[in-house]
Amino acid sequence: MLTIEPPFYQVRGATVFRDHADPDQFYVLPAPPVLVSEGGKPGFTMYKYRRDLTDNPAMDPTKARGGGLAFFDVQAPAPPLAALQAEVAALSGRSDATVSAVLFRSGTVRAIIAHADGDRLIEDLVQTTTAPPVAPHRATFALAMSPEGATLIEQAALGGSLPVGVAYELRFLALTPALQARVSMDYDRMYDHFSTSVGFTYYVQAKFDLDLAWLVEHDLVKIEIIAFTDQEDQQRQQRMVLDLVAARIQGDFFRTGIPPAPQPGAGDALGAMLGRMLGGGTAVTSASALFVLKAKVEVVRERKEFELRYDGRTAIELTHVSTGLLATMVAGGPAPLIEEIDLDDPFFATLAVDVLANVDFGELSDLTGVVAHLRKGEHRSSFEFGKGTPDRAHFEVPLTDPRADDYEVSYEFHFDTDRGGGQPVLTAGPLTTRDRVLVINPFAHVDYHRVRFVLGPVDPALVPRIHATVRLVAPDGGTELGRGTVTLDAAQPERTWRHHLPRGTGARLLVGTEWEDPQGVRHAGQRAELPAGTASFVALGPFQDVLSITVLPAVDWAGGVSHALVELAYADGDYVADRTLTFLAAGGAAPQTVDIPLMDPTRRQYRWRQVVFKPSGPAATEWADSDKRTLVFGAEPATTAEVKLVWVGDPAGAFGLRVDFRVSAAGGERTVGAFLRAGTDLDKAVTVPLDQAGRLRYRYEVRRVAPDGEHLVRSSEGDSDLLVVQATTA
Repeated sequence: MLTIEPPFYQVRGATVFRDHADPDQFYVLPAPPVLVSEGGKPGFTMYKYRRDLTDNPAMDPTKARGGGLAFFDVQAPAPPLAALQAEVAALSGRSDATVSAVLFRSGTVRAIIAHADGDRLIEDLVQTTTAPPVAPHRATFALAMSPEGATLIEQAALGGSLPVGVAYELRFLALTPALQARVSMDYDRMYDHFSTSVGFTYYVQAKFDLDLAWLVEHDLVKIEIIAFTDQEDQQRQQRMVLDLVAARIQGDFFRTGIPPAPQPGAGDALGAMLGRMLGGGTAVTSASALFVLKAKVEVVRERKEFELRYDGRTAIELTHVSTGLLATMVAGGPAPLIEEIDLDDPFFATLAVDVLANVDFGELSDLTGVVAHLRKGEHRSSFEFGKGTPDRAHFEVPLTDPRADDYEVSYEFHFDTDRGGGQPVLTAGPLTTRDRVLVINPFAHVDYHRVRFVLGPVDPALVPRIHATVRLVAPDGGTELGRGTVTLDAAQPERTWRHHLPRGTGARLLVGTEWEDPQGVRHAGQRAELPAGTASFVALGPFQDVLSITVLPAVDWAGGVSHALVELAYADGDYVADRTLTFLAAGGAAPQTVDIPLMDPTRRQYRWRQVVFKPSGPAATEWADSDKRTLVFGAEPATTAEVKLVWVGDPAGAFGLRVDFRVSAAGGERTVGAFLRAGTDLDKAVTVPLDQAGRLRYRYEVRRVAPDGEHLVRSSEGDSDLLVVQATTA
């Protein structure tokens, strides 16, 4: 499952997260919104009315002179995964890294026009449509505009930097770092505070952070860390929980808005939280930090006061927000088409609908085809879409009344029941719409359940395979709506389970696993209810965690070393895991990673040793204990260290000071010395041998060299790399 626990990466402007269990799996958030332009056609089309089409503007202001219609398609595509994969592999040290698009649970995209009114920004027009949860999240808008709205949109489409554009809100599940906290919030009083505090419609992140601090200070938000190891851990959990609370509050109290001069891209609560986790602070930008306070009736307040509990690593819902200015999106493609029309225009003589199938048949492998049935009066047409067929069609009928431009659409979704569970055909509709561009989004009409099962860190010799049983049951836990079985082993460590139900069915997803021993006997494993929208599940068998050790060579390959071995041994009772890694000169400093399954996540200590094959023969070290996740080996052990001598005080007539060091080194007793000249050498560095254990430990004598000979000033032992000497015994 996707985790927001660091490290995560910023690559080519995209945010890349890790998987909590699979060290080679990474997830990337989509790119900023763009207009969809195909075949050289403009991505944005606008029709302005030359005159009042109703001869009574008071009846319908959108039909008044200067009003009109705007049509455009937008999408938030995934970044180029192949290019990202190479960079993520280098950054993470995982040579087999796989980068996938984040699988979202749901999403919306809103078209927004705003204008200034004193110090306020007022939303003139807002239209919300469903964003498909799979890339490229394509959505279509057909906006009926007032004269003022049409003027703003036209200016924005022609390059004006006006607050006109789109805002995506895509929701996904993520696993938090380990937290032990209890949070209580008084939503009623909190809303009253926000509504009083907001002196302008758009709410910047800096202002929100100040108000959140006020809410905590006045106990409207109470955070209690109920378990921690030390003060640093308590502060880490406090900061993380506060960020999660901020994300929850922003989602419940605010909607995403288009700022006066936004920078397209990701932002909102998620961006702010990740920035703080990376230590970058809260960057207040127009893209990352603007919200619109919801009306009070929109705020979810099931109780005036309730608690959130974070117990260990918790799955939470986060919202990825990506905004784009219309002017910026238009600038990246063909020039916008803006025309003036009236009732005599061909636009009103016919109902022309472009039908687009926004379906990834490769991702939805059990969906074999979609049929759209369109009807306008006695005119009917059906269009079938499938893998390898054109993804668009056209429906056109004459209009006798330009104002009666609505039509009916119904859908059939055909499935291969050998690839997924559920009925072979699901239907939706009939639905009434006026869209001149009809985008088919299966997720808007089908409850589609898809879970990627991944074989966890098992030892194939001890656990050759794991069986997972998946059940969909009614919300009351009674009626079983679907069932399936998935088997994972070393040959097939990853499989995807799919099941579809009619839209709005509502179902709980239950998973149970059994792990198989070498004799074929099955043993009970995990039992879990997965949150709706869960994208992946890691089958662990008897193992509960994984110890991932990255081994870095620091071998002097230029000195003739042919290869090196690193042996690791882990034991927990009768369970023993041995690993041997081989490093070759051709591999240079390339690291290797070894994963050791753990039955007890708290037992993370292992033993290791190295064998380096030099021209003179193999050189092996003794076994040593470690619990480090990064292990560096092969560096020649240091045999000397520098000790800095510093002369302080009055020379007292001495020519200088002589300092002698004696060390019981590996080759026997060794002596080194240094001479400091009075008035010239106030300090000097001396290379001193290390003792037989590789430590800096020495005996030393300080002698004063004067006209009447040498005199012992001091004799002692030391282990510091700084030795202060003086010419007198005082």
